[in-house]
Amino acid sequence: FMDLPDRKQWAIYYKTIQKPMCFDKVYKHLQRKEYKDVAAFAADVELIFDNAMAFNEDHTFIWESARMLR
Repeated sequence: FMDLPDRKQWAIYYKTIQKPMCFDKVYKHLQRKEYKDVAAFAADVELIFDNAMAFNEDHTFIWESARMLR
């Protein structure tokens, strides 16, 4: 969740997930004050978990972690 998967090792991730997002990117957006409002910030955080649950099989460790953190 902190960083995006490596493009070379996980090329399928980037073919599957339309808008990759991670907490590092969210943090950088916060530092640059790029969020217009709290809803935009929340949407990116939600996107992290949506992507993890969409890419990983149901009830795997990462899927369950995303569900719990959500």
